[in-house]
Amino acid sequence: MTLLEKKLRLVAKIKYFSVFNLASYESSRADGAMLQPRKDIKNWLADGLIVPIIKTGASGKKDKAKNTFYRLTKKGYNASGEGKDRPITERISSKVESTKHRTAKIDIAVSFCRNFPDWDIEFEYEYNAGKRSDILVKMSKGNLIRQFWVEIDIKENGARTYHEKVVVLDEFFDKTRPKFKDFGLDYNTQILIIYLDSEYDVFQRKQEIDPKQIKALKKRFDVLVRLSKVHPARFRFLMISNYWQINKKVWEDSNGNLTNLIN
Repeated sequence: MTLLEKKLRLVAKIKYFSVFNLASYESSRADGAMLQPRKDIKNWLADGLIVPIIKTGASGKKDKAKNTFYRLTKKGYNASGEGKDRPITERISSKVESTKHRTAKIDIAVSFCRNFPDWDIEFEYEYNAGKRSDILVKMSKGNLIRQFWVEIDIKENGARTYHEKVVVLDEFFDKTRPKFKDFGLDYNTQILIIYLDSEYDVFQRKQEIDPKQIKALKKRFDVLVRLSKVHPARFRFLMISNYWQINKKVWEDSNGNLTNLIN
């Protein structure tokens, strides 16, 4: 597999992306992390491999980058080895909150692909099982199967996330679990709550995360976890600042214990 095929297959899996989502994890500087994605996007556009699927009227170059997402064209899918066109029909809002939410969502999808390369991974956005997930992640490796119901939540405090996400999803899973097979869900599907507060800058890459922001985010995150002492095996919690290392012991269960997502 060529490097181009590898990059395009990642894009095919995650379905759409902004330049921020493709930033390197390995680079020591944020500008270095963004350099190759900018080059790639410029080249892919010129070669007809991708097309923009949202452009806002933002005048600033940085705002335009935040609000512009791309998808593969038919030519792009052929170049990736996928060989079929799967256009994105989802309506993408240009509202600031929605753009932040979607950037975080694709960051998590990219992280799954980069951190679990030995697994076959599929993403379904807004999966409908009577209630819609942000992402349903389906993973398989040999006889092993894992499923994760992912919720990205942006709230000014952890208590709101607890009441509006944890309580609601806990009740929904209790009610729906006997019908999981009807919805194509695995009986042991786990719920992943990815938390960020309304002040967190989701566009900053791992190389530029502000420790002061992390300290404030952690306080709100700890409130969420403390309130969530229900079904420890069902829930996992993550601060969005750890988006790039989800294969490590950075998740917390409902008892506040650090744990790996996949052992």
